[in-house]
Amino acid sequence: MKIKIKNSVKCSSCNQNIPNYLDTCPNCGAFIRSRRNNLNIWLTIFNLFPEPVKTMEDIIFVKRKSGIFFLFLVTVVGLSLLNFIYLNAQVQENAGVHAYSVSLWLTLKELTLLLIFYSVTSKLFFGFLGYKSRIKDLIAVSVFAFVPFVLSIFLLLPVEVGLFGEFWFTFHPFPWVIKSFPAYFLLFIHGLMLAWSLFLFFIGVKRIYGNSAIALSSWLLFIALLIFILN
Repeated sequence: MKIKIKNSVKCSSCNQNIPNYLDTCPNCGAFIRSRRNNLNIWLTIFNLFPEPVKTMEDIIFVKRKSGIFFLFLVTVVGLSLLNFIYLNAQVQENAGVHAYSVSLWLTLKELTLLLIFYSVTSKLFFGFLGYKSRIKDLIAVSVFAFVPFVLSIFLLLPVEVGLFGEFWFTFHPFPWVIKSFPAYFLLFIHGLMLAWSLFLFFIGVKRIYGNSAIALSSWLLFIALLIFILN
């Protein structure tokens, strides 16, 4: 039995319902919307803040997802730094360069596994319900959505090191014991950027599936997989 596409658009030429990510009708060849061939990665990153909805739409509809691999590697480096800090906080000492290289490798494997498993599972499960998607769109939305949080890691790191030195990495004693207000303020900014990244991710999957309930389910699936894999 053919599954009816629920997140479809209607071709104005032949009235065929087609997946909303296509820019031309596969039935008659008519243009559904203007074709977008490539992304300006730096302009796209900037527009994640003032124009989140339009920017996520551009990321989904563009033919070539330029910069995805680069942004993925930057995300790996940023999150591996957080893993390294967490490890040092546990042992209450500087675990050294070798520990960071291990953290970098583990983060690379974990994020790769997360993106592949999430995108494939989301495509298959929600596709069975009639909501069509492409793996490359789900991966692109995931990577670009977390740019604000990763940026906060890199941009605030010099400030954190300047204020707390090695204690920002070892948490022995905790930074908020040394300088309470700056430590909590910096953590608040990180939390704010994480919240914005999660919001961007929701906007992206909602644009893909065209349904708030399905988008929320996909969003929760990603969060559940992220917690499972990182733990």
